[in-house]
Amino acid sequence: MTKTTFRPLLALLLSWVPSVAFAQTTGELTGRVMDSTNVPIAGALVEVKSPALIRPRQTGTDKEGRYRFQLLPPGTYEVMARMTGFVDAIRTDIRIPLGETITVPMTLTVTATASVEVDTTPPLLDVENAKAGITVNQRILSNLPLGRNYASVAALVPGTGRDVLGPTFYGASSLENSYQVDGINTTGIKVGGQGKQVPLEFIQEMEIRSGGYEAEFGKALGGHFNVLTKTGGGEIRGEVFGYYDSDALGASDEHETDRALVGAPALERPERLELGVTIGGPLVRDRIWFFGAYARASKGQGYSAVNQITFSPSGASVPHYEDRKDTERANLFAVNVSWMPSAAHSLSVSIFGDPSESEGRTWDNPTPGPASANVTEKRTGGTDISARWTGFLGRFITEFQYGYHTEGYRENNDFSNVPAIGEVRGNVLQLLQGSGPYPNHLGDFAGKLVDETYRRNSFHASTSLNLGTHDVKAGGVFELENPNRTARFSGTESIWNYYLNDGTYDYSLHRYFAATPLNCTQRTDGQTGDFGYIPYWECFAWEKADQVRSDFRSRNISFYVQDAWRPRPNLTVKAGLRYDSQELRDANGAVALRLWNQWSPRISVAWDPSRNGQTKVFGSYGRYYQAIPQFLQSRMLSGEIPAFVANASSGIDPVGIYDYALIQEPWYLPSDLKGMYQDEISGGVELVLGASWHVGVRGVYRALGRAIDDRCDRADPGQGLDPHIPEGFHGECAIVNLGEGELGQFRDSANPACFEDFPANTRPAPCESVQARRFYRGVEIGVDHRPSADLYLQASYVLSRLSGNYDGVVAYRPNGSQQADPGTSVAFDYAPMLVDNFGRLPSDRTHQVKVSGSYTLPFGLTAGVVAQFWSGLPLSVYGQVPTTVGFYVPAFLTQRGSEGEMPSTYNVDLHIHHGLHIGSVTITPTLDIFNLTNVQRGLGRYQRYNTRPTSSNNQPPFTNPTDPRFGKDVSWQTPRLIRLGLKVAY
Repeated sequence: MTKTTFRPLLALLLSWVPSVAFAQTTGELTGRVMDSTNVPIAGALVEVKSPALIRPRQTGTDKEGRYRFQLLPPGTYEVMARMTGFVDAIRTDIRIPLGETITVPMTLTVTATASVEVDTTPPLLDVENAKAGITVNQRILSNLPLGRNYASVAALVPGTGRDVLGPTFYGASSLENSYQVDGINTTGIKVGGQGKQVPLEFIQEMEIRSGGYEAEFGKALGGHFNVLTKTGGGEIRGEVFGYYDSDALGASDEHETDRALVGAPALERPERLELGVTIGGPLVRDRIWFFGAYARASKGQGYSAVNQITFSPSGASVPHYEDRKDTERANLFAVNVSWMPSAAHSLSVSIFGDPSESEGRTWDNPTPGPASANVTEKRTGGTDISARWTGFLGRFITEFQYGYHTEGYRENNDFSNVPAIGEVRGNVLQLLQGSGPYPNHLGDFAGKLVDETYRRNSFHASTSLNLGTHDVKAGGVFELENPNRTARFSGTESIWNYYLNDGTYDYSLHRYFAATPLNCTQRTDGQTGDFGYIPYWECFAWEKADQVRSDFRSRNISFYVQDAWRPRPNLTVKAGLRYDSQELRDANGAVALRLWNQWSPRISVAWDPSRNGQTKVFGSYGRYYQAIPQFLQSRMLSGEIPAFVANASSGIDPVGIYDYALIQEPWYLPSDLKGMYQDEISGGVELVLGASWHVGVRGVYRALGRAIDDRCDRADPGQGLDPHIPEGFHGECAIVNLGEGELGQFRDSANPACFEDFPANTRPAPCESVQARRFYRGVEIGVDHRPSADLYLQASYVLSRLSGNYDGVVAYRPNGSQQADPGTSVAFDYAPMLVDNFGRLPSDRTHQVKVSGSYTLPFGLTAGVVAQFWSGLPLSVYGQVPTTVGFYVPAFLTQRGSEGEMPSTYNVDLHIHHGLHIGSVTITPTLDIFNLTNVQRGLGRYQRYNTRPTSSNNQPPFTNPTDPRFGKDVSWQTPRLIRLGLKVAY
């Protein structure tokens, strides 16, 4: 083999080295340089300039007249093409959005009448990509009524909604999204939500992908957030900003009485104040830029709490109230330095964080009791670091990045060494005076105090190579997640004292952590000693642990290869393959689970039939895997084993109370568990109408292929789970692939084919397992106006259906609340819950209309609006249904989602600002009005029909509910709220 043939082959092989997926923080510019007769011009010089570039960049055209600029920071560009014997051609106002490829054709003419030809018409369509979503810049962020959380921008995207923890995309729950800031993964490590706060003033550009990702994006079934913080510029610029809102600036709640009737919490709107400053510019002209920002966000919420409950001689409870206040202070900051030592190399380092301190309630609805039991001090948040190098090495473009992400949670108060002590009388629970704290927060059992810090070290690299009509890119990521977690009960245990209605003491229930390895210190026959591990039904007391320390780890490895092939100038085919693996280790460092063979093929086609960048026909297919959050490790692998023991008074047998020390052993984790994934197919048409309008139609189909969740029916003989659990494991729950594997087989208790003795349901028979299913089918129509200095407008309509039997990582409950416990929802816990559970899912909306836009009037006033209309959520009828093991669970009494739906509703938000120019300073007062029309329609409804099943109340027509809340609304739109703001730009 000659050196001439060897070098291109070596270059190709190197370009496919799996060196890690690199998060996209740039856009691309491509096009062809032609003469006036459409003949390609080879060897022409093409140059781009932009305020977003430290220095101009140049390239040459190939034999087909093609040119391409990769890794361009988002911004507005000027493109110039030059060739000896031709007049220079210049295109201005070329907007390169984050994550998009813009095609700009250039025409050179031979003429003696001009030396430069300037075209000011910017392109509108990205004709090379099939992705769905939007890209917004700082101008759009400043002109629209948006929340202070950057995730609020998702409201502009077609097909999105919200659940209890954030935005949802095309039927996937909020904990199925991924979040990146400055190229590093900031997705929450513990539960998978948004892991970092970044104020909008810190953001240069933001991209939200709702579908159609390329192979370099993964670990999510929902949407992908890509945030780029500001990098400074060629001139010193900055601003001071402030925002304020409070309950005094809002309309009154029309449903205060309704909330009290159903036990819903009262509406609370804290007083919020945020002050911040930004500055950016050159440190060394044409070499180093910097940006720095800081914001202090504080809020306070007063509320009335039940401090104590007393009882009258008749046994009636009398609550006594006191005023309390929640306070929170967040310190938000960002620092970015960009260095370009040469035209071929650049280095950027960014540091951003959100450390916060707060003092307030441990529960949203605190248990009655003193502040010592219900108020704690908390510290959350952390600091992230991103360091990225980009180099043009011959024909290769190579990037390396190191990322460090942290998030923490620590809570405490002055009574943390005192047990949490409660009293239960007449079914009324209160925490007693002097009690220690009894907290409850996301991802943990009630009663624990936790001190935890979650860390992610990530190493990214990618390399790309242009091979004529092929742009080949390869890369991957290595992530090491290493949390430190300590959990304990206040005073080492919680104690509930139970009394009869007449005040007579009945029994006490103690809860504490059992020491590991498990050691029984008192048997149920009264013997004491150190008996080690014995069956829990033979043990009355376990050795106690003051606290449990867990340093479990996880390791994630991903790599991908993808090729953008352009067989014709107006046709782009992107094909890629991604591989993800995840390894979970227990608190002792041993490997507990490896998820291998997570292969994700991706392919998309984009065709411009007009050949001028004005039309696009596209389609895509992709498989997407979901990462397992470390929440599951804390449930399965942390060594936290709560123990319960009931001590009865002499001569009293507490009914329904265990006569042994029950332990909540961790969920069983099988070694053959496989990754959760879904498939997506989408396609459509987009075209430009006139000079400024863009219209598109897109169809989207998503199907869940596999899910990971728990089941807790080991004691149910009709399900046949017990033989597959190893000896020595006595817990009731296991993590399974729903509908797959030995542990994942579910028998529908209403299906005679699944039981030899139906309907007794005690001897299982082979039958097809119930599968976890979730299907999204949607058609969306979008209309956009070309963004300009004065006008921005986009509108969409979505017709969709979301159906199945699996809500997702966030599950919905019959009382209208939502369960955010990744992998341990109640959806498949017991057999009766599988009956009639396939239908319209709780977050399904048939119709959705969104309009957002802004316009600047000639005298400088800017008005922005975000308006939405959506049809109501589906309704079901739940009832308490007995299981074969003697207790009741909520189950569907008719087909899921078949009982009508909530009323349709709408919302309009308004933003107004006007800049006052004083020399080089601009002072801009702002006004945001959320829910301008103050519509307060119901959003959720209580759907549980009964509290205990009987032959008469578990059958249609369901007109005599035993649960008085059935059919009543439990949540409503938030009343109108005004936010005041002020910006001073310099």
